[in-house]
Amino acid sequence: MGGIWMNNHDLADSLAEVVGFKAGLALSRARTAAMLKAYDAKLAERLLWPDARMMRVESTTYQEAATYLLYKVGYVATPTVLPPVGGVYHRYKADPVRGKLTAPIGEMLVEWMDAALSAPAPASGLDPTPFMKRAAETFGAPGLDVAMAYLRGIDASQQVDPWTSIRRTDWADTRQLEDLFKSENLDTLYGKFFDQRFIDYIARNFDEEIDDVHWRQFEALTAEHFEKQGFRAELGPGRNDDGIDVRVFPKDDNPSLPPLIIVQCKREKRKIGKTLLKSVYADVLWEKAGSGLIVTTTELSPGTDDMRQARAYPVEAIDRGKLRDWVLAMRTAPT
Repeated sequence: MGGIWMNNHDLADSLAEVVGFKAGLALSRARTAAMLKAYDAKLAERLLWPDARMMRVESTTYQEAATYLLYKVGYVATPTVLPPVGGVYHRYKADPVRGKLTAPIGEMLVEWMDAALSAPAPASGLDPTPFMKRAAETFGAPGLDVAMAYLRGIDASQQVDPWTSIRRTDWADTRQLEDLFKSENLDTLYGKFFDQRFIDYIARNFDEEIDDVHWRQFEALTAEHFEKQGFRAELGPGRNDDGIDVRVFPKDDNPSLPPLIIVQCKREKRKIGKTLLKSVYADVLWEKAGSGLIVTTTELSPGTDDMRQARAYPVEAIDRGKLRDWVLAMRTAPT
């Protein structure tokens, strides 16, 4: 089995470079080690040694560690990616029809790839249409299902393979993951208010990380949600905003009309009390808004929710569970 010799600091940098290239997120050495702890605690510990020491890493360990990191940032759906042949076999082994087709269609795949790779390379890449047509003509719809599973498996394995230059997006920049927790900078090429790469990361690590997201990034996440839902969102200045973090309008509405919704964002661990509820209700009246919304990483306290309902305040709350649903709906569908 092949191995790689490098010092522990270079190893951490190398793994982080894979994530930066494939997923567009820059990881610190500490963050890389923290993510890898559940995969291989000993390897994670070595990455944090203060002095650089030479070490040998099996090539399979390197590849599995890179795949696990890509999973942790939300780039792929599973922490391990089976080889295409093994993945298709395991997927259909209990299927009495498609299970019998994995071997003959696998042979078709090899024949097609041999022919395609021996021909002059097309500018647009390999066209799998002949392989798909042959599988469908020979075995019908089940054959096409198996053929597509093989192609998806090849695509997934190439996207996570640290030795290839294949990636889902040709990123124009690499975003520092630590900005999600430490920076008010909302500039992004991949979203209006909030970076899509941060959404994918939070979707994978919601319970562990949502409480530590920077308050300004949390406001931007809320505004991004409404934009993706087809509304026009106005994100407040962040400071001296009179308690209104986001104003939401219908997309094509007259800009002189009052907002449809005013939003107060609360990324904190305490339950929301009556004082904030009354404040949001007062803002609804002042702005002549349709309603108010509290977006929180916790929930309304029981007494606060009772008051809201008893007084029929036009104020709703997005609690932690609903917030998780928002984030999951906004994520990039991982391969």
